Amino acid sequence: MPFLPAVAQDLLFERVQALSVPGSRIAVEAPGPDFNTPEGRERVRSQMQRYREVVAKAAGREVPDFADLWYFEDRADVAGWLRDHGWDVSATPADELMARYGRSAPEGLEDGAPRSVFVSAARSAS
Repeated sequence: MPFLPAVAQDLLFERVQALSVPGSRIAVEAPGPDFNTPEGRERVRSQMQRYREVVAKAAGREVPDFADLWYFEDRADVAGWLRDHGWDVSATPADELMARYGRSAPEGLEDGAPRSVFVSAARSAS
């Protein structure tokens, strides 16, 4: 979702809503609550730089910087939007989901878990 401007995110979910019937399902990795704070933006940029360095070292080549593709804007909370529009929602922070599956951030990346939220939802019958 951070690769979409906020207005495009809203339009995407409005279209999903219009095309969904009861029982439809959706899953999204959404920005966490601190995504558009100064601290959150700096953390993401710093984390992406560390990821690039680790991948470049492992791959033996330079990795493009895609941080400029992110839209740091205030946006609707995905889980809240879906709840408000008749979806049964489950939202799990990335670090909790990683722990559930026995996964961890790459070695050498302290505080390396993304601060995103994994949202899954099913459209209610009503």
